[in-house]
Amino acid sequence: MHKVNYLTYCTNIHPGETIHEIKQHLLNYTARLFTGDKPTGLRLSARSTEELLCNDALDHFCEFLNEHRIMVPFINGFPYGNFHKQKVKENVYFPDWTDKRRVAYTSQLMHCISRMPGPDSRSISTVPCSYKTASPDNNSLLQLQSAQNLCHSILNAKKIYQETGISISIDLEPEIDCLLENSQDVINFFEQFLRPACQKHSIPEHEIAQFCGVCFDSCHYAVVHADPYDSVTLLRKYGITIHRMQISSALKVTIRNKEDLALLKDFNDPVYLHQTSIRKKTPSSQSLTDLHRFKDLPDAFLSEILGEWRIHYHIPIFMKQEDFHYTGFDSTGDELAIHTQLLLPECNFFEVETYTYDVLPNFIKEDLLQSLHKELMFANNKLNIHAITD
Repeated sequence: MHKVNYLTYCTNIHPGETIHEIKQHLLNYTARLFTGDKPTGLRLSARSTEELLCNDALDHFCEFLNEHRIMVPFINGFPYGNFHKQKVKENVYFPDWTDKRRVAYTSQLMHCISRMPGPDSRSISTVPCSYKTASPDNNSLLQLQSAQNLCHSILNAKKIYQETGISISIDLEPEIDCLLENSQDVINFFEQFLRPACQKHSIPEHEIAQFCGVCFDSCHYAVVHADPYDSVTLLRKYGITIHRMQISSALKVTIRNKEDLALLKDFNDPVYLHQTSIRKKTPSSQSLTDLHRFKDLPDAFLSEILGEWRIHYHIPIFMKQEDFHYTGFDSTGDELAIHTQLLLPECNFFEVETYTYDVLPNFIKEDLLQSLHKELMFANNKLNIHAITD
């Protein structure tokens, strides 16, 4: 069997919740970035999904996709509500997988993507269970409830597969300060909560692997200094499928003084949560225990710690150190390259996800269509993600 890679970008970079706005973005960007069959990483909010499910709106939307040869191999089902031009921050994680609204929303997304043109296997990315609390006991309860609700979604995905032949995976996306932050968290969740819950519903292991896995975001792993090799191989060892990779780089800055801190404030915005890890520049700073962690960039600023700052801020993946114009500013592109090469043999879905375009400082922002084109070309030429049949 030939392996086909799908390389595209995620439309969560575009503001807009209505189907009309989504269509305009697809025409103005996706249709101009690709020729022939045009893959898109479609972002649908709960509001957008509800609009699609009114009357015959989904039929008309599918006709639009077919007319313009746009296919939907994956959907971003992580943000439930509005994702632009207002405070998002930690609200992006709610409703979480303990909430029936998340279950209903994911079910609606599965119904929609099963009707759209695309490959036989598809992916929906989603929140990593929930945002982490200060109580270990409460976090365990949240994972237990999440596992129970995920079981119902897995059964729904199985039903769609039996009826249509389309296999849809619900892919948890580990993220900083969430219940699932790294690969070990994912393994613990599968071993202690999800697999036991699935066993009670008579869901065999191969169906868990088929209908639930991981959406691997390189930026998220890099911020917490997760070892690139271990992050991928550990998931393989425990039979957890990485269905999809989000191609992203974090902002990495060497802070030497208060002047550097002042420059970094260009990246502070009121919309998104920018979790930050800082490793002090001392001879002993070699282990993860030396990391200082902050919920958001303003909290890190208050610390005034000197050293290497890694910030959950998605930077255009083609950017190199010299593109920033500021000494000490860089990205985690090295980790991105390693992650990509490790995932290329098994993963089919690759999605550029630089959703921060609207809040990028003006000195690195360029025309959006040109920026997206450069990112896709970088993924193809530099990361060797060739969206063709091998």
